[in-house]
Amino acid sequence: MFTENNDPVLFMSPELENANMTVLHCRKALERSGMTAEARRLQGIEVSDHAMAVVALEVLQGMRVKAEAAYACQLAISNLKHALR
Repeated sequence: MFTENNDPVLFMSPELENANMTVLHCRKALERSGMTAEARRLQGIEVSDHAMAVVALEVLQGMRVKAEAAYACQLAISNLKHALR
């Protein structure tokens, strides 16, 4: 549904790169479960530094999601918290 930004991104740490991948996975899971408004809230968020990790975490923690996407969202939240330590 949404197009991806395929420009290379430099990450400050492997943890941030991992968190970014799980945020993208979460967005796709939201799209597949029909939660396009929630998926749109994550569009454009690239977790390449500490500040964007905080933004992504706040967005994800404020979402109510269907069971189909809950695991992906919890995984992204967990990885973001790990990257922010």
